[in-house]
Amino acid sequence: MRRIYIINGTSDSRFIIKRLRHDNYIISSAVTDEGIKKLSDLGIDAVKGPLDINEMMNLLKEKNIDLIIDASHPFAYSISRTAMTVSEELGIDYIRYERPSILYESTSTFSSYDEIADCLNRMKCRALITTGIKNIDYIKNVIDKKNIIIRVLPRPENIERLINIGIPEKNIIAMEGPFTYELELAIMNNYNIECLVTKDNGDIEKIKAALEKGIKILILKRDNMEYKNVYNDINEIIKVVYNVKSRGNLQEKP
Repeated sequence: MRRIYIINGTSDSRFIIKRLRHDNYIISSAVTDEGIKKLSDLGIDAVKGPLDINEMMNLLKEKNIDLIIDASHPFAYSISRTAMTVSEELGIDYIRYERPSILYESTSTFSSYDEIADCLNRMKCRALITTGIKNIDYIKNVIDKKNIIIRVLPRPENIERLINIGIPEKNIIAMEGPFTYELELAIMNNYNIECLVTKDNGDIEKIKAALEKGIKILILKRDNMEYKNVYNDINEIIKVVYNVKSRGNLQEKP
């Protein structure tokens, strides 16, 4: 039995937990109470994060962890850097599950939120914003806020923040994913969406829906983060875990 710390952050991370929890010891972390509940509901140990280097190091030593699976969100760079540092310091195996990119030839890519805001002002389109709440203040720079539809997690503080930056209440979609292609298409049809703003987070269903409708797609690019032992397929992650179960140290993926 391996003793595994799985860095939570997406539905994929919880799927990996489900695949491994029955014959491995699993501990995971989440940054919200709702995230902790979801992990606890899976019957594993859950701790509140984010963890800094010392906190993660102490936790992994206390729990005698021998493998880190980093399945954090593609834009959660800080936690990944912390995990790789702890892996090196403690000599613990590290695997990165990275959602595949959703960049296509027909999408427009941007390096910053300010660039996206400038583009929205030039295009003057009815936009569906799905970039999350953390950096949402860039919307303050968009002139025509009545044509901005924003989807966020259904938390009161999120809705209050959007209202405070000038988003009409009727333009706020408070829902928790994952979302199916059919639901994405229905939302775009209902709100007469003309352009989609998202991050390169691996969420393909809204991209498929936007391409189907011929909607302009604006994507915030990922940083050039260098991970160790990167896999884009959950099945490959599972194979690696069991193949090295009795051997210990991983060899870095070529």
